[in-house]
Amino acid sequence: MGGLAVALLLVAVPAACGSPGPGGTGAHRPAVRPFHAWSCLGNLSSGGGLRVTGVRRLDERTADVTMTTAALAAPVTVRLMVPPGCDRRPGRRYPVLYLLHGAGGDHTAWTTGGDVARLTERRPVVVVMPDGGRGGWYTNWWNFGALGPPEWETFHVGQLVPWVDRHLPTRASGGERAIAGLSMGGFGAVSYAARHPDLFTAASSYSGALGVDSPIAELVIDIPAADDGGRPGQVFGTMAANEVRWRGHSPTDLAANLRGLRIAFYTGDGRAGPLDPGGGFDGLEAQARLSAVAFAERLDALGIPYTFGDYGPGHHTWAYFRRSLASDLPGIMAAFHRGPSVGPTFRYTGIEPSYEIAGWRVAIERTATELGVLDASAARFAVSGSGTATVRTPAGYRRPGTYLARVTSRGVTTTRRVRAGTDGRIGMTVTLGPPNPHQQYTPEAEHTSRVFTTTVEVAARRARPVRARR
Repeated sequence: MGGLAVALLLVAVPAACGSPGPGGTGAHRPAVRPFHAWSCLGNLSSGGGLRVTGVRRLDERTADVTMTTAALAAPVTVRLMVPPGCDRRPGRRYPVLYLLHGAGGDHTAWTTGGDVARLTERRPVVVVMPDGGRGGWYTNWWNFGALGPPEWETFHVGQLVPWVDRHLPTRASGGERAIAGLSMGGFGAVSYAARHPDLFTAASSYSGALGVDSPIAELVIDIPAADDGGRPGQVFGTMAANEVRWRGHSPTDLAANLRGLRIAFYTGDGRAGPLDPGGGFDGLEAQARLSAVAFAERLDALGIPYTFGDYGPGHHTWAYFRRSLASDLPGIMAAFHRGPSVGPTFRYTGIEPSYEIAGWRVAIERTATELGVLDASAARFAVSGSGTATVRTPAGYRRPGTYLARVTSRGVTTTRRVRAGTDGRIGMTVTLGPPNPHQQYTPEAEHTSRVFTTTVEVAARRARPVRARR
């Protein structure tokens, strides 16, 4: 199917992957009653950058919480669902599943179209279903370089996850969190997991966009974003001028970051399937499958295991999203309790100039945006990119104490004395190489940019004190 035809199909995305129509099956439309706090949910109060402006209890398991944040220009609502009988088990804590909606949807989508109340009624799991904008794409918008709201990633990952762990009976660790979503939310779920792999133990996509190499990728992003007032190029920038920003959010490009997580994705091929009484062909689902196949090939090349529900005929509709979640839930539940997905040795790739992962803090001074890499282990780390990097290790050193560090940069090895602070962490600044002047993946960068790697090895024992000369 040609690009124009697929683009026209995308106009129907909100109806297909957002909220279902009035006649959707598995509808969950509880009567709204005044909220009265019960023991399982406790006090759903403001905190951590979120100001709670309203709470509505919908039934014994479900409540909607409306809040404001500086990360977003308008109030946002999060639907919370707890296990049956949770309020009769004070002190018990549960793993948590974040479910992200598709384009055109909101916090109600998974209960009205996904039948999530029935699918989880016998499973001990808290479900969190946040608004993500009708076309927010689960990212902080580029806004043509101005940045600022909407900052969906800041809200969901930086604010909502810790707020949930403070206010609901969850087990507050990456080994007890999973994230899944449909269509736009499928992209968001795996992209969030790839950018924050220490926060989740499992990530799943149901007919999601898992790569950015499609010739219609910009249309797939721009058309739903227009529902949120976005102009072409406002989310990630144009592909021609800002390809590195696209790759820095693409599950396929960041696939190596997913090592250790339980990864699952499901798609049809666009042909009419058993749940499509109207027949026809769905170009949007066909595109989703192409991205899933490319994602699977990348995971294969990296030796990362995954589950691919490549179910053949099927359209981009709630009937298949709902079926995919039902098939996937046992695997998600089994992934809980496995411990952190990021161990003491890991490799992380990202475009952010500063980030934290698994207790490591990295801040890079550079000129242009580029994909940087951190290779970390208990007594060694390597940073790749350009400019200078300030690295702070996790706690683990005797505090306070002085250690010897071997620093290898551009073929030269030197020895430094570094000090562990009272928190047992070592911080040091290292030079990578001259800052690259041009943004990665631009024509100018192709012939002028270089990648430099600096390696630091810290001795296991503290250095002997230096005796003063007489």
